[in-house]
Amino acid sequence: MASITNVKICDGYDGLIKTSNNAAITSTPVQLTDGLGNNLPIQVGTNSTIFSQTVDFTNATVIGAAGDKGEKGDQGVQGVTGPAGPAGAKGDKGDAGIASNGYYASFYDNTDQVISAIDTPQVVQIANTTLSNGVSLIGPKVVIANAGVYDMRVTLQISNPNNSIAQVKAWLRFNGVDYPNSAHYVSLAPRKSSTEPFEVVTTFGFVGESLNANDYVEIYWQSDTSLVSLEAVPGTGHPDSGSVYVNVSNVAEVVTGAQGDKGDKGDTGAAGAGVLSTDINQVSYTAVNQVENYVLACELIPANTFTTNDVLNLVGGIYADEAGTGSPFQWRIYIEPSCSGPGTIITPSGELLVSESQAGTDYYIVDKKLFVNSSNTQMGRFSNNYTYADASPKQNVTGQLPNKFEVSPFVDNLNIDWTQEQYLTIVITMFATGQYIQCDHLMLAKINS
Repeated sequence: MASITNVKICDGYDGLIKTSNNAAITSTPVQLTDGLGNNLPIQVGTNSTIFSQTVDFTNATVIGAAGDKGEKGDQGVQGVTGPAGPAGAKGDKGDAGIASNGYYASFYDNTDQVISAIDTPQVVQIANTTLSNGVSLIGPKVVIANAGVYDMRVTLQISNPNNSIAQVKAWLRFNGVDYPNSAHYVSLAPRKSSTEPFEVVTTFGFVGESLNANDYVEIYWQSDTSLVSLEAVPGTGHPDSGSVYVNVSNVAEVVTGAQGDKGDKGDTGAAGAGVLSTDINQVSYTAVNQVENYVLACELIPANTFTTNDVLNLVGGIYADEAGTGSPFQWRIYIEPSCSGPGTIITPSGELLVSESQAGTDYYIVDKKLFVNSSNTQMGRFSNNYTYADASPKQNVTGQLPNKFEVSPFVDNLNIDWTQEQYLTIVITMFATGQYIQCDHLMLAKINS
């Protein structure tokens, strides 16, 4: 800055800055000029300053209240993705693990079972499940879903109403064959009186190995005397006493060891076929009187689960028994547009998939392929209908079929609107009390090509 020391007023007046009215500054802004009266681009007052031309604040620090927030600008272009970071360090080895199969079941029956013919093997009926995991009932068969070593405990409550000694034998059958060294003998004393039979409870157990999934065990018994029975006693002031109890448990097979180091990640596998399905779990019914078009079970198929271009399989197991009534009964499987629930009576209006008439004690493998008819793109039915007429369940049917299997041909087309909800429905008609049917995991599944 130039100094005005020793400069006369007349020599420096032109460069002085003053108010245009030569008066003191007030609250009203007044124009500033130089000594010759030339206006500067600024007005000043005690409360404000007004600039009238471009003001350059370059290299200046301006301090004041923050202005209003400006509008949000447009989003910028996304930058290029940076390279992946390096893999992290391997974690510490985990603690030792403990694994146990944990398969078990507890079954019982609350009905009297009388020897129907002397010295003739007779299967012990088991109808009820207390709890189970990996072990289930199909009729009188105890089905073991997983291979392993199992402990089976059987309790029979036996009654002899005869006035003579009765000999009773009980043993196990494994996959339809008598199990070696499993028989037990009981000798029952004569009755105590004409109204009071002699009764005994016998319990036996066996530890054996199941080598294949879905092996099954049956309990058989016989007596040299008629009228001997497995007796159930209803409880009065105490729980009921069943005629039969069966407990099954997987023998503890615990593997304990230090966990190994985690291996390298393998290559991604090829895409799988993919399955969409609906599944009716185990359900059964025993007729107490004649019923017609009775819904045993129905399972919702949500809209758009399948299309008319899908290849579908209907698979499952049905155990049916006319119970010696001599009266056949019928079971059918439909795709129905609605279902009011199990236990109701309906007039079927949907598409029939399976129709079977029952005239004995049989286990059926249902395997219906529903496929696309290339001539009109409608879904067909009744191809590869495998029906095994035998009391023994057969699972995982593959390869060449035995002569016992019957194959029903393609019959007609199915007209199902898969864009709407549908129901997989089992309908039965029974004509006599005691007739029995059990469905075990009936499933409609899509196989993507």
